[in-house]
Amino acid sequence: MNSLLAERIRDGVYAVGDRLPTEIELAQELGVSRNTVREALNHLANRGLILRRRRGGTTVLGTGEERLRYRYSIDPLAVLDGVSPTTRLQLVRHATVPLPASIRQQYPNEAPDPWMHLEILRVAQADATPLSWSDVYLHPRLAKLRPLVSKFNLSIYQLIEKKAGEPLSRIDNVVKPVLIGKRLAGHLGVPPKSLGLHLSRYVFGAAGELLEVAEAVYPHERYQIEISFEMGQKPAVGKRR
Repeated sequence: MNSLLAERIRDGVYAVGDRLPTEIELAQELGVSRNTVREALNHLANRGLILRRRRGGTTVLGTGEERLRYRYSIDPLAVLDGVSPTTRLQLVRHATVPLPASIRQQYPNEAPDPWMHLEILRVAQADATPLSWSDVYLHPRLAKLRPLVSKFNLSIYQLIEKKAGEPLSRIDNVVKPVLIGKRLAGHLGVPPKSLGLHLSRYVFGAAGELLEVAEAVYPHERYQIEISFEMGQKPAVGKRR
């Protein structure tokens, strides 16, 4: 069952972005139990071929062959935005808001509200092609950075360090696949339910306090996140004379 469904995905019967038939429909078509289908789908989800969402159906994420073409890096700063002189930030909207409940639950002891909420579009300087969308929440004392977002070719974490003078101690990132919703699809110029990468970023200051939270979405065909390791050089071993 696993190999049959994987083969259908690989052969394009179920293309990337397509929604699979329901468990009941697959069970009836293939003449097996629903539990057998469920186990097979769970196996494919664990391999990263499909995304299963409760009451949202099952969507094809990849064929499994992408791993041969993709290069992953883990330089904690390079992975954040891939900042380069060829891109710039556009501040679309801003407001002072309570920290979202989902974040407040994770960090109940962080600065009281209101936080600065920035909606940011990263575009290519050459032709203004949208590259990513970010919802950024800034610590209340960093609200002064808002006018600088579109002025300098820097990511928000860089503005915190270089323009606010706040040393950083840690940046945590979580990357996962996502189907881009209708609102963001309009901003990014891609069809709704297009595949993308969702990056959650948590930036901490020298004292360990939360300074920035960002929820960024990257269309999969326009952005490559690279993660690289800097391997330490082993000290040379001298020969004894």
